[in-house]
Amino acid sequence: MKSLIKICLILPAIVFMHCITYAGNSGQKKFTSEKLIEDLNYLFDNLESIHPDLYYFTHQSNIDSLKLEVLKELDKPITRLDFARKVIPLVVALGDGHTSLRFPSEERNDYLDKDGGIFPFDVMIRENSLLIASNWSDDESIEVFSEILSINGVSSEKILETMRQYISAELDHFRDVRIERAFRFYLWAIFGFEDDYVLKLKDDGNMKTAEVTGITREELRAFQQMDEEPKPYSFYTLEDNEIGVIDFQRMIDPGKFGLFLDSVFTVINDKDIQHLIVDIRQNGGGSSLLANMLCDYITDNPYKMTTQMDIKLSKKTKQQYRQHFRNQIKWYKRPLFYIMSPFRNDLRMIFFSKPGTIVTYEQTDKTEPKDIELKFTGDTYLLKSHFTFSSANMLAAAFKEYEMGMIFGEETGGVLKAFGDIIHFQLPNTKLSAYCSHKTFVHPGYDGEVRGVIPDIKIKPSTEDIINERDVVIEYIIDLI
Repeated sequence: MKSLIKICLILPAIVFMHCITYAGNSGQKKFTSEKLIEDLNYLFDNLESIHPDLYYFTHQSNIDSLKLEVLKELDKPITRLDFARKVIPLVVALGDGHTSLRFPSEERNDYLDKDGGIFPFDVMIRENSLLIASNWSDDESIEVFSEILSINGVSSEKILETMRQYISAELDHFRDVRIERAFRFYLWAIFGFEDDYVLKLKDDGNMKTAEVTGITREELRAFQQMDEEPKPYSFYTLEDNEIGVIDFQRMIDPGKFGLFLDSVFTVINDKDIQHLIVDIRQNGGGSSLLANMLCDYITDNPYKMTTQMDIKLSKKTKQQYRQHFRNQIKWYKRPLFYIMSPFRNDLRMIFFSKPGTIVTYEQTDKTEPKDIELKFTGDTYLLKSHFTFSSANMLAAAFKEYEMGMIFGEETGGVLKAFGDIIHFQLPNTKLSAYCSHKTFVHPGYDGEVRGVIPDIKIKPSTEDIINERDVVIEYIIDLI
């Protein structure tokens, strides 16, 4: 039934995209039908060889039907941007949030470098309605909370329905969060909207039409004060140092994270903080090693991040592993490394297993947290959202299953049986970037359902809360404490 629903959703999107007249990009290079078909076949040959279970969510027969529809659309020369518009929904129909085909970036950057006008509003999606969250346009009469009924003659319902066909995800709420965060990009990439925008709006029941001019990339950055990238992890205190908060946004750089944790828990110890909030609401994943490092400080109880992991070996996977080892090992140590590789189970698997082999690891033993002097012994609270994904979702699953503390917020965007650890490859002609999972992870708490980690206490910020920058989840915990 799920497969049938997906094919019914994707086919209208393919037809709809065929009917749209795209703005701009007329001077781009066009690729012949033969080159485009070659890229499409190359894409799926690699997805099938790399992915451990490519048709887990959607049956292959349904994907094959969609692929035939796309092939019919590749009967004449088109640009690679138009090619991406046709093929990305086919990859999205597979249902794996880590497996994707990306829009080309050079065309977008060229447009922005020439001060192209981009959509001057931030948006929110609430109950399938599109709302204005921030107004960066010259028209100050457009109020936040206003509902967008259409943009350039395309209804918001159709815009959302179409955009959802371009977002790789297992769960609908994660798909919508990603649309919110990149809405202006998708308006350009999917619909070709540029420079000027005609909006039909509804505000307090009143209908109005607004014509606005797009803003440049530099103007947007100035409005949003985006001079610096958000820190991957930071720490602050609340309520006169009674509560500590680790704002954990990205799982990168284990060495730096180790120093960060040592300094944070030194402060926690010195200030005798007894309540710790770990905020992973903005965390889309990264290295799961950082999740283990954090657990060393907040629990004494043994735990598992995964109960089972499957690894699919392919030529591209083996190449990526070899490149990783070459980058990690000094040149003068490499000969000894390769000599010893047949005698280590993990290396023997990578270097000598036949492509197509799937190796299964069942984690029978739990991970023992390290005995750390600065171990936190107070109460820990985990905050998560629909955006929490990948390795951050893995942390949330272990945190809940092994009762490391209370969990607040929303269901995660990641699922409890997930594919991941992506292999990157490039299509030979259009040079579009593709990403494919080569591992399957089964996380603690998996019950056969396609779902994320459910919070102990569900708290969803309202539209007003978000616009007024009110953190109702933090407020709830402060009141609770």
